[in-house]
Amino acid sequence: MPAATVGLFALALGLVILAIIIQRALGGNGDELTAAERFQTQQALAGTTPTPTTGTPGEGTPTVTATETEAPGRTPEATPSPTPGGQRTYTVRAGDTCFGIAEEFGITVEQLRAANGLDEACTIYPDQQLIIPTP
Repeated sequence: MPAATVGLFALALGLVILAIIIQRALGGNGDELTAAERFQTQQALAGTTPTPTTGTPGEGTPTVTATETEAPGRTPEATPSPTPGGQRTYTVRAGDTCFGIAEEFGITVEQLRAANGLDEACTIYPDQQLIIPTP
């Protein structure tokens, strides 16, 4: 084998090992999709593509944080509060995604976006009050 081929093979092997170490350090086991990955998959199957926000993260600029969700059927940690007229509200927590919130309450992301006037990327912020429409 030429020396260049051996070098490339060693580099590829090193990258695979590094990827495994990073994945384990982040707590992933590779068996489950994150909420963000599920949302992107759902959007791709629906034929739409989320539009990323532009700009540099900083004060006043939204950031999106993807987290793994717990097992299906879990109860929400923050119970939605009923408002006058029978609507429910939900306070966004750090790490929440529109997909995760919609899944918790048995509604679609589109219903959540429409009820709250959210952009196509469904940008939300911690401590934001969202209206949860009835399913």
